[in-house]
Amino acid sequence: MSGILLFFGIATGALLIFLKLANIVVIGQLIDTLILGGLSIAMAVIDVVKKAFSDLL
Repeated sequence: MSGILLFFGIATGALLIFLKLANIVVIGQLIDTLILGGLSIAMAVIDVVKKAFSDLL
């Protein structure tokens, strides 16, 4: 009985560690994507603002 519990404990621990590592990778990619997306959006906004100002001037 204790052998089965030990096995489940190890399996659960390994699964949690794997999920944690997978989460770190996925979250890292999401953050990279958000940063790159944010930068490209910011550049687009700056371009639009520049065009608007140059039209006004």
